[in-house]
Amino acid sequence: MTDLKRRRLLAGLTASLIAPAFLNSAHAQSMYSYFYQNTKQDDDNPLPPDGTFVHPALASESQEDVAVRLACYFDVSGSIDSAEYDFQLEAMARAIESDEFKFATLGYGGPGSIAICIADFGTDSILRVPWLDIRDRVNDDYKFHALAQEIRQLDRRSRGQTSHTSAFKHAMAMFDNCPWQADKTIVDMITDGKHNSGSRLSEVRDKLIEDYDATINALVTITKNENDVDQWARENLITPPGHYTDDGMPLRPGFVKVVANQNNSSEGLLEYRKAMRFAFKRKLIL
Repeated sequence: MTDLKRRRLLAGLTASLIAPAFLNSAHAQSMYSYFYQNTKQDDDNPLPPDGTFVHPALASESQEDVAVRLACYFDVSGSIDSAEYDFQLEAMARAIESDEFKFATLGYGGPGSIAICIADFGTDSILRVPWLDIRDRVNDDYKFHALAQEIRQLDRRSRGQTSHTSAFKHAMAMFDNCPWQADKTIVDMITDGKHNSGSRLSEVRDKLIEDYDATINALVTITKNENDVDQWARENLITPPGHYTDDGMPLRPGFVKVVANQNNSSEGLLEYRKAMRFAFKRKLIL
């Protein structure tokens, strides 16, 4: 039995034992946030400390491909204050459990199935919610809310520098160890700053794009210290036009969405919720 099959068997057995208790507790802490939130990882070692990539309660035993693999990365660098950190999580959670996101995923014209993992990045990157798959409107509907609740309960574990390469290397490790293949691979990054730590950004970004056919999107906050981060992200962070998959099909370029502008008013953070929900819907519908 391969290591991957062992992990999937363990995930299935664990889910059958703990899923009822997990889902019935509104205040249950993410099992994986406990393991990962205080575990140091560096730019050259992005793997989870125990080698586990699959969610024990929310991942299915299916071996069928999914239509989309989505890895979400949120910023925990020192420029993110406590309010902004909490709002990132709440925005992601509200987007994922919204009816619009459910319909965009499983409704008419949507991809029909999706695999999701959640990680943070600062000086390094840490997996916070491992891979889970959502495939069926009836049987998997509970997963949207369960995932949203896990996201809301993620304690902050770092206030380091801003290493987007750390997130990109981590994403490659996650895709290497995802139990499902997909037609489309997407990396979403929420950030308010420019790359200032770790490996050379363009080389790592291009490897993620070329080797994994990844579309990288950026949801950015403009601050007084980084008032041109949206332009910087368009030039350095996202998947640019002109890339092709191995079978010769054009790879969809990424996009930058300004989700808040703190230079304008204190109300900028209030735009996170609306913008995040729009961004999730937009990319899945496309």
